[in-house]
This record gives sequence, C-alpha cells and structure tokens, in this order.
Amino acid sequence: MKESYNLVKSCLFFIFLISFSIITISAESSLYITPNTTIYTNFNYTENTQNTTFSQSQPYAIDIQFYGDGTTLIHLVRNNNTEHCFEPILRIRIIHLNGSVTEINTDLNLDSVNYCLFNDILTGEMVNPISIRPLKKPFILVSYMKLNYPYYESWGTVLNWNGEKLSSISLEPSSVNAPEKKIWPMKSLIEININKELFLHVNSYGNSISGSRFSVDVNGNLSNNDTVQSEFHLPTANYTLFTSLATVDKGYAILYAKYLNNESDFMSPLGGLYASFINHNKTFLSNTIALFQIIKPETKINAVNCNAYFGFCYYCIASIIYNNTVHYEEVQFCTEKFLSSNPIKTPNEIGVPWNVFSIPTGGYILSAVKATTCFIHISEYSNPGTNLINLTYFNTTGVSAYGILKHNNTLLLSLRNTNSLNISWSLLAVQLPKLQEISGYYNYGDIMIANITPSINFTVDSSTTYISITFAIFVHLSNGNITIYKASDNSIRQSVSVTSEFCKLSEDSSSVINIRIIDSTFNEYGEKYYVKVDKNFVKASSLFNNEPLRGIESGVWILKSIYRARPSEIAAKGLAVLTIDASKKFLKLSRTNQSKYFDTLLNDLAHKIPVRRERLSSNKKFQYFDEFGQIAISIRIGLPTNETENTVPGIFSNLNNMILNKGITTFHTGVTNDLNSTLGFQPQEGPWDKFKLQIIAAIAIFVIICLFYHILNYKLHSKKFEAISSAILRLGFIIPNFILSILFIVYNSNDIKGLYLSSISILANLSIAIYTFYNGINDPVVGKEFKEWVKHKQELVAIFIILATTDYEYLTILKNVPLFNKVTIDYKYLTIIKDVTKAEIDEYLKILEDVPISDEFNKSDKIKQIDILKTLKD
Repeated sequence: MKESYNLVKSCLFFIFLISFSIITISAESSLYITPNTTIYTNFNYTENTQNTTFSQSQPYAIDIQFYGDGTTLIHLVRNNNTEHCFEPILRIRIIHLNGSVTEINTDLNLDSVNYCLFNDILTGEMVNPISIRPLKKPFILVSYMKLNYPYYESWGTVLNWNGEKLSSISLEPSSVNAPEKKIWPMKSLIEININKELFLHVNSYGNSISGSRFSVDVNGNLSNNDTVQSEFHLPTANYTLFTSLATVDKGYAILYAKYLNNESDFMSPLGGLYASFINHNKTFLSNTIALFQIIKPETKINAVNCNAYFGFCYYCIASIIYNNTVHYEEVQFCTEKFLSSNPIKTPNEIGVPWNVFSIPTGGYILSAVKATTCFIHISEYSNPGTNLINLTYFNTTGVSAYGILKHNNTLLLSLRNTNSLNISWSLLAVQLPKLQEISGYYNYGDIMIANITPSINFTVDSSTTYISITFAIFVHLSNGNITIYKASDNSIRQSVSVTSEFCKLSEDSSSVINIRIIDSTFNEYGEKYYVKVDKNFVKASSLFNNEPLRGIESGVWILKSIYRARPSEIAAKGLAVLTIDASKKFLKLSRTNQSKYFDTLLNDLAHKIPVRRERLSSNKKFQYFDEFGQIAISIRIGLPTNETENTVPGIFSNLNNMILNKGITTFHTGVTNDLNSTLGFQPQEGPWDKFKLQIIAAIAIFVIICLFYHILNYKLHSKKFEAISSAILRLGFIIPNFILSILFIVYNSNDIKGLYLSSISILANLSIAIYTFYNGINDPVVGKEFKEWVKHKQELVAIFIILATTDYEYLTILKNVPLFNKVTIDYKYLTIIKDVTKAEIDEYLKILEDVPISDEFNKSDKIKQIDILKTLKD
C-alpha cells in the first residue's frame, strides 16, 4: 500500500512505548530483526465485539494513514472464503494519541468489487479499490468504485469519527469497464492538500491522464472545484501514472512516465519520467520537468515512490525494467529544477520484485512479500546499498501495509497476530535510525530550521514578548501564518500573518524571523501551548530557487506556561466600546434582548481571555461614548480566588490587548468582534479619579471662604453683613453649579439613557419659581416691601427666576431682602448728633429736607442722612 506522507507528532513514539505491550512469544518467533539493538514494540488491540460472519478469519490492517498530529487511521479487514477478497464491511479504526481506539463499522452499501484486491494493469502492483485518507479532523475521505451499469465510476464519501456519512460525490466524469481476471484497468490516485481541506483526484485510463480538484467544508460537504486541464491526450505518446505529491505552496505534483514513438529519430529520447505541477489557483499544468530520459529501447518504468526532502524539494525512487532486469534509480528535484539522479543497489534476489519507498530523512525502504514472508531492508541515502535494518516477518498478510511516522522516524507495520477468538489485531512499531544527523528535521520536521526560541518544552508566561525562528539558509517572507494554540482545547491564542507588523525579518540576519507576542497569549498557569508554522510561511532565497519551506506542524513546538498571578487588592471596572454598526444593532434590540446580549458578551469574553465567568459582571447599563453614536458598556473584573488565577490588572491588560489586536486573536469572531479595536478596554474613572485636583482645590477654597465668613461675622456683629455674605456664599456655589448643569445638558445629557428626560424637569422648576414670586408679592405680611423691591429690581428678579429653575437655594436669599433695604447707621454722623433730642432731630430733618440738591451724589448723601436721623429718632 502507499506510504503515508503526513507529518506527525514527534512524541507519538513515546505514546506507543506506553500503550504498546511487549511483543509476545508468538510474535517474536515469527519476527527477525537485525541489528539486535533495533528498538521495536507491539500494539495489540481487542475488538469490542466479533461482529462478523467469518469468525474463523482474523482481522488485520490493510492500510495505515496519519493525521498531522499523529492520530492514526487503520483500514481493518477480514478475509472471506474468496481469494484476495474481504468481508463486505467497511471497518475503520482510529488510534488516538492517548492510545485509545475508536471503532467505526459502517455500511455504505458498496458494490462487492470494492472488497477485493486486484493487480494493476500496468505495474502489476496490488490495488485496493477502497482507500481511506485523513482530512481535517474529524473527517475521513473514503474513495471507492460505484457501479453505473455496465461501467464503474470512482466516488468519494466523507465520514466523521462517529462513522456518520456526511456527503458523497462522483470523483471523475469518465467510467471504466469492470475488472476482469483480477486485473484492474485503471490507475487512480487521491492526494490530500497540505491544508487538509482540498484534495486532488487523478486517474489514468488507456493512454491519458486527467484530474479534478475537490474541497470539503466545515460540515464535511464535498464539492467539485474544477477540472484540471492538461495536454496529456497526445496521439504519439503513452502515459503511465505513478504517484502524486502535495506541494508546499498548496498545489500538487503528479509523476508519470511518457513513452514516445520516435524509432526513426535515433537522436531523440524514447520517453522518460516527468513531474508536472498544478498551482492551487490554476486549472492547468503550470510547469513540467523531465526527471530522467529513456534512451534505450524496451526500457519501462515500473514504479515510482516519492517523498519531501530537504524541507522543500523531493526525493523519489524509480523502479526501471530493462532486459527483464529491475534497476532502481534515485531522483532529486524541486518545483522548478531537476537536481540529480543516481542508481542504487538492491539486496539479493528473492524471486519477486521489490517495492521501493523513500524515507523523509533521506534513504529508502525496499520491501517484498514472498508467499507469507515479508522482507524489509532499510538503507541510507548517503551510503546506498548498506542496509541499516533488516526485517523478516513470517505469517504476514501478503500485503505490505505500513507507514512512517516522520518526526520520530518510526515504521508502523501491520502484523497477523490475534487471540484465540480472532477478535484482536496488531501493529509493529520499529524505531528507524536517524539516517542523516540533521537536528532541524528530527526536532522541528524541517531540516531548514536550525533553531527556535523559546525551545521545545521551554517555559513562557505573560511577559514573553517575542518568539523567533532561525533558518539554516537565507529566507524571505511569503504568505503563511504562525498560529499559537492552547493544547488542552486547540483554541487559537494568537494568529499572525507573515505580512503583519507582528512578524519581521531580523535586521541582523535574513535567516531569523521574530514574531511579537501580546501578553494575553500565554496567560494561564500550568497550560501547554503549541506553535504551528504554516507551509509556505517563508521561501528559500533565490540561491535555492525561491522554494517554499515546509514550516512546523501542530504539536511539535510545545511551550509550557509558568505564569503565577500576583495578589490583587481591589476589583476594577472598565469600558468596552461597541463599533458604530454594532451600536446601531444593539439599540434596536428590546430590553430583554439587550440583557441577553450582555450575558452573551461576558460568556464569550470569559471563554476567550480566558477567565472564570464569575469574575466578569456588568450592571447591564450603557452610555453613549461619542458623537458617532458608539455605545460604551461597563464591565467589572472581580478578584481571583487562588494564586493560579490571573490578576485583575492581568485580565484588564489581556482584555485591552485582545481587543486592540482582535485581528490576530479569537476576538475577531463571535460577539467580541463587535468591540471597537481602536479603543481597547478603557478604565472607568470615577469623579475622584478624573477630577482629583479640581475637587481638592474646590474643597480648599470652600474651607477658606467659610473661615473668612465666620471670622468677619464674629468681628462685625452685623446682621446685614451676615445676610449679604450668606447670599454671596450661596451664589458662589450655586452659580457654578448652574453653569455646569447647563453645559452637561447641552453636551452630555445623552451619554446615559434617562438623563435627558430627567433634565426636562427644569421647565417645571421654572414654573414653580414664577409661582413663588407671585405668592411673595401677594403675601399680606411681606407683599408691600417685596412688591416695591420687585418693581425696582426687575433685572435681578429675572436672574433669580432663571437661577431658581436649577436650585431652590436661590429663593432663600429673597427672605433677606428686607435686611438689604434696612438702613444701617453710618457712625461718622453719630459724632455730630450724639446728644440731640427728638425735637431737635425733627427740626434738623425739616431743614435738611428743604435744602436744595444739585447733583446725584449729594442727593444720595442727603437721603442717607435723613434715613439715619429717622432711625435714631425711632
């Protein structure tokens, strides 16, 4: 079966060491491995139920595939009574990273032809019509043949991990004849894109090759993107399709042999091995390169197997038949450039052809099955022909089902071990040697990565401001992302585009990339995080043909948080401002739905920050933030209950930074996307915080005025001065209050809902003030003097009416009006009339009243003297 090309988690081998039991005596007796220092373990699993009508037949794995994080897919079969045919049940097993197994037994109502093995019409390799491929979790792509009488068509179905059928689609427009005599008439390949959401289906039938691209959405629905247009339908050539590759730039490559009928032209090649590339955004072949040419007649290419190599180029092994002898050739190439080809040496002949598979780290695996014995030889690229591991396994399946876990360089092989009830199956894990001591590949999955900072399993916290990647070559930025996930739930903490301000090439070197980290990314104590670097995040320099690099897969770059919160003394309040559009939508909601909106927002914030939900609260009131109609919402952050929780200042800072940078956090989705990213989370200041200096100054002035007021009253002993100073003191506080109230009504009455309606009561206050003056005039006790005062002081009355609309304290001043009119003795006159009798005062008043006055000043003085004399007389 075809080897898996998916990158996997480097720690999976250690999970195997934990979950695999030691090989049993029966397994050891049928297994021979050299050298004897080779590490190998066995995974045994017993099915929950027998679930078969062929209980005499044991289950075994016929195909092994891997998800990007190392989760393993097993296609399990049981033989029926027909040679090379199986029981008609689709059995898929999922081996999770913790060693547990999910059993999927589904009935897709497939035609019987899908449950048999056939021989490829061109290469003679065994063909299984059913293939399983891992898509993005939790989806599985199952391809198979469907009868559309009298032909068969290739179809694809998407299952989830519960075994539920989500969608199906025809994978090709053409049909093929039914297989005869165990010969499969066509070659069909499925290549999963590096983003796991797309795949390419390629088939070869007759002398032509065609392909179609498909996509899978978040719900598991299949759709056809386009048909790849090519010029393979040439009458002068025959084609043999061999294999396909998913390229780093989200495209594909297909490898095929082309044979030309140029016998009359002795100088022209007779064909060769070719690689054609398909860009992810084009519907035609963008580039074709020749990997080697056939120059001798009767030369045929029998098989080709490829793998990624050196981080961005490819390494293939081709099987070539010439004069009935099989030769093997290794080929290296990049997207735009052929590198080299060299012959390799094979082990001793065993009477059957060898299958050749390349190893991701350089090197190859030769495998063959003769009768019931499987032979495997593993050789190093740099020292071809020297076998590093030789494995012979007896009582095998007859089908070489195995895959390679790349990061830990582990070979996973299907065994034929079972228990007495025939309900268990086994896998063998063999630790392969590190064929090339290149630390970058074994540590990070890309040999072009020389170092990362912080290193794997290093500790981080909220003070971590940068992470960096050092490459072994000069690079330039491309178009991928670097994403940091929380390991416990795979939620995104920060996702940075290579084109953003958060990602920069070092000024000191074009081989170092620095990524800026916000303080909310690593903010949970004891949590693990992993950093995923997209393929094509960077490209190699022009010296390396600008090839895109492979990046770092999920679950490789693991970091651990040691953040511990400092004790928080007080809770805090802040304002989160909604965008203009979100504010308009919010205002249209009913009060009930507005309340629900608050709850939804707080739930979303608690999940994404993250913080315990009970620590976030709101009074569910809002205010207008600016003239554009943006709404501000008050949020309170409560105290932590233990030292492992984030502090109040920490959460405040995290919330502010996640809003400001919501484009690189999960805040760009859900209700949190309603928050204004230019304003962040602002402290909600109280009057003391906002006007501390002004309040202190006002209090100081008030204290000083009060002191002077009481001191002067004590010294002067004057009721009139007391009345006047009391009025001035009241006016000194009431008039600024009036001015500020007017300014508030004009500019801020809309800020908080309900304030504007309350300010309308000024009209009522005005009516009451006028009514009060009217009653004062008509009062029989004070009416006469008050009416005279109103008559002579109309301007002052108007001012009092206006002022009284804001504060009734103005009206208390009016009770002292008689004191203002009461004459006060001028003591400079007392020295003149000190001992005068009442009769003399009357005579003096008569004389004074008859004295003519020529100017206003003397007239005022005359009136004042008359008033003083009248006062003395009384």
